[in-house]
Amino acid sequence: DLDLGKEWRLDLSVTHGKNIIDYTVNRSVNRDYLSQNGWSPRTFKPGGYAFANVIQNADFTKTFNEKVSFSSGLEYKEEKFQAFEGDSFSRFGGGSDSFAGIAAEQAGEWKRNNFAIYSGIDIYFTEQLLVSAAARFENFSDVGENFSWKVASRYKISKTTSLRSSFSTGFRAPSLHQQNLSNTQYIIVAGSAEPLLQGTIQNGTPEARSLGIQDLFPEISQNFSAGLTVGNRNGFSGSIDFYNIKVNDRVLFTSQIQGEAGSELEANLNAAGVVAVQAWINAGNTNTTGVDFVFNWRKENLMLGFVGNFNKTTIDSIDTPSELGSVEIFSHRERSLIVNSRPRSKMSLTLDYNADQFSFGLYNTNFGPVTVANVDENPFLIKN
Repeated sequence: DLDLGKEWRLDLSVTHGKNIIDYTVNRSVNRDYLSQNGWSPRTFKPGGYAFANVIQNADFTKTFNEKVSFSSGLEYKEEKFQAFEGDSFSRFGGGSDSFAGIAAEQAGEWKRNNFAIYSGIDIYFTEQLLVSAAARFENFSDVGENFSWKVASRYKISKTTSLRSSFSTGFRAPSLHQQNLSNTQYIIVAGSAEPLLQGTIQNGTPEARSLGIQDLFPEISQNFSAGLTVGNRNGFSGSIDFYNIKVNDRVLFTSQIQGEAGSELEANLNAAGVVAVQAWINAGNTNTTGVDFVFNWRKENLMLGFVGNFNKTTIDSIDTPSELGSVEIFSHRERSLIVNSRPRSKMSLTLDYNADQFSFGLYNTNFGPVTVANVDENPFLIKN
């Protein structure tokens, strides 16, 4: 954190992170190798994945006076995703059961970089009214440019009570994993005596394009919030905020896509060497509405707190590629993962008591039920 003079400050930062996954499969079999050689290993090294990034930031801030403050910054980010080839036994034929080895054509290294510039300003137009505005421009080497912005305001009704609201646009580039992941493995299919080969296909490949699955592109969102805050009144403080988030072209993982006997889709899948595929695809528009509560009460050494969130996500539309015709790319199970796989409510109650050199705390958190859809369309509840 550097003082540049004349109320200007500069903060420089570099962040680096890396994750590596190396898989081992035990007590499995490669049925294709077994049928040709009369035996099969039981342990396989099917390969693995790695992801690394480096983020560099330069942030400038300046307070012009009591009413106006300004911030701006630059960001440069590099990302790298790797898929490591599995051993020969795990890759032979359809690969080891449950987790086939990563084939040579599925392994590789993919990189991208992103440059961003952003600015924000806060202005007190009156003692009661604060208005904030921010903007961000960024350019990804693989998915192009985006301009996002935000406006927010806060109005003091009294010394302890304020209204606040904001509207913003959002942007999320598909991850390198989503764009480049590719694998095959045996799966159990109803009506088939033997496991069948299923694949996750990489976007942008000829096989993907034959199914109408195009290159991934960024998600775009619109976000609105409005709320009320109450300051310290006889030991009580709290806030309530309503929010709505609309996400367009959401990147989702499809169901297993299979073609009917004799169909063009079946022929395309057979050409790819599989009977079913899954893929990441920009196909869903979703809408999330929710409300947040925060209430605190303090008297002398005792403090009680309550935090609550209630939300609901719905699917506005699903866009199916025309090449897939009437094929359902998101079954009830995948739709359920979008709207019901996370709790619709979370409530936390806290109690803190301080006495001389000791403090006592009691904390309780309740998560709402999670609904998981079965294959037979009869859902059941999971409660934390």
